[in-house]
Amino acid sequence: MVIVDDGSTDDSEQIYATLSTDKFRVLHHEGKAHCGVAPTKHLAAQQAKGLLCGFLDPDDALLPNALCDTVATMLANPHASIVASRCLMCNEHLVPVAQCRTPQLSTTGGYLENREYFPLNFALFRKKSYDQCGGIDTVLQAAIDSDMYFRLEEVGAIAYCESPTYLYRIHNKSITAAWDKGFYWNLIARHNACMRRGYGIEPYTLLDLRQYVSAMQWRNKAYRIGKLLRHPSLWLQQKRQSKWPSWAEPLSPSTT
Repeated sequence: MVIVDDGSTDDSEQIYATLSTDKFRVLHHEGKAHCGVAPTKHLAAQQAKGLLCGFLDPDDALLPNALCDTVATMLANPHASIVASRCLMCNEHLVPVAQCRTPQLSTTGGYLENREYFPLNFALFRKKSYDQCGGIDTVLQAAIDSDMYFRLEEVGAIAYCESPTYLYRIHNKSITAAWDKGFYWNLIARHNACMRRGYGIEPYTLLDLRQYVSAMQWRNKAYRIGKLLRHPSLWLQQKRQSKWPSWAEPLSPSTT
């Protein structure tokens, strides 16, 4: 396991001292600086010695079956550069409250073409594919994983593991909570992917931009009140809609 310490200021160093050095490698940026998510993940992938790699973010967790199921899926798909899997969305206490639906990759053609931004957690990828595609764009401040998935998709196929493998924590301090910032950088990552593939921006990036502008309008209180006054039926529609995105569904009490 490769651990990259991104300039931590807590008691992490004391924890590292208790780890077995033949199983864990602890890396730091030069001068133990804080460099952000993209350079940190890129350093981890660069220094990895295994044939297969996957990221675990510090506020999330893997389920016990994660490595077994995703590795088996990768071995069964020799042309795959990445294995996608389902995740359980959790509250701040890491208690599952929703799960990701199965993406319809067969009808969308791939990750870039998928309109629902389905997550690829836990995402297992081949080290040689990562090196081949150029790896993580360290300039990005968000949408880092999405950009990497776009790149990996360009050098190999996507295989899918049906089993949930990842506990994805959502809380007020998470990057995901910064919706505007995340959407902005997702547009850039998607635009870059379109340019690399020679698609132009029309098919995908402008659709995202239109969706973003529409969502921003609805988040404006004056716009929302005016819209509801003119079309009262929209109020009922909003009340019926789930608070989860279209690629997620709430868990039943028995599942939780």
